[in-house]
Amino acid sequence: MNFTLLDTIEKTRSAVLATILTTSGHTYKKRGDKALFELDNPFPVYGNFGSQCVDQDLVKWAAEAWGSGLPRQVHVSTADVADADFGYGTYCGGELDILLEPILESHRLVYRKLRQRLENKDRCYLVHDLGTGSLSISDSETEERDNVLVEPVTAPLDVFMFGATPLAQKVVAYLQDTDFLPHVIDWREAYLDKFRGKCATTLYENDFPFDENSLVLVLSHSFSMDRKVLMAALEARCAYVGLLSSTKRRDKIYEDLADEGIAAQDVAGIRSPVGLDITARSDAEIAVGIVAELIGFKNS
Repeated sequence: MNFTLLDTIEKTRSAVLATILTTSGHTYKKRGDKALFELDNPFPVYGNFGSQCVDQDLVKWAAEAWGSGLPRQVHVSTADVADADFGYGTYCGGELDILLEPILESHRLVYRKLRQRLENKDRCYLVHDLGTGSLSISDSETEERDNVLVEPVTAPLDVFMFGATPLAQKVVAYLQDTDFLPHVIDWREAYLDKFRGKCATTLYENDFPFDENSLVLVLSHSFSMDRKVLMAALEARCAYVGLLSSTKRRDKIYEDLADEGIAAQDVAGIRSPVGLDITARSDAEIAVGIVAELIGFKNS
């Protein structure tokens, strides 16, 4: 669950959260995907389920759920040949079961606590009582019971970008509303100013906040600083390490890392040039390739 959804829940009143419970056939969105609907708003305020026709039906059903104050499960069929735009291709269609939950003040309190848990990187579970509509947080996966949905919740993955560059600005923008949490690190405080209020920022002084779950993008263009951050990322056994560099510069950095005693297989694990090869030229295009590679890594 990403923080954009939690922020939207916090600031939206008269809202109903839709969660896909099951799918069959070819559907654009899958189990666990969410959208947030607000009364008297013809469009979702967060997310969507791939078809304006389906979303409009959900707006109506969400209003009914809000009126009752209780969860409601609805079934959506897109198998009719007249509804060909919900799947990827013509007439592919599918079936979805969707849970609609009115967001009451009691739920909002739970989501605030959930945000704190996710900020602390705690794995936890949301327990939805489909009869009473109550919502709670559990530290362990409780046994499934009739009329109870147990939803595992994991924190967004930390993406640490070293180098407060124009490219990093594009990457941060693309990472909004995803299951990634961007951080920008730079040794130049003035460079970080453009990122404040948009993502977490850290002024580099002596060390890096990396661990084995971190995803690291090295983007600064400073040879000595890039080499230093790569050393730290490899020593921390970070899950993903990407380097923006020319081949000549990259090879020299690799030589220096080997001279510092970094194992060859660890150096070989660095992704450089970082990002999918889409023949990108501009910062915007390069950022698309980088974010696409991060998504592929997360989903692999």
